[in-house]
Amino acid sequence: MSKGMSLLKSMGWSEGSGLGSNKQGIKEPVQVETTINRQGFGFDDGSKSLKKCAHDFFSSYIREGGATSLSLAASLPRGQENPPPGVADLRT
Repeated sequence: MSKGMSLLKSMGWSEGSGLGSNKQGIKEPVQVETTINRQGFGFDDGSKSLKKCAHDFFSSYIREGGATSLSLAASLPRGQENPPPGVADLRT
């Protein structure tokens, strides 16, 4: 028996009943997806990191000759969804 289960049972909880003094709480444990690669909760390996986005952007910029001036925006003004023309979007 796990430590959590032992603790709950020592406080009067029984399997199938809800949590709380009036047994009104959840009856099933919260399900958590485990990650083996130690990246943490909510890690999505399908998304590119900022470092990877920046590397891809600058590689493309250099490949194309870098003829235009370059401006970067780490964030956008409130309410603005896309960067202005000529500003690189490095958001993932």
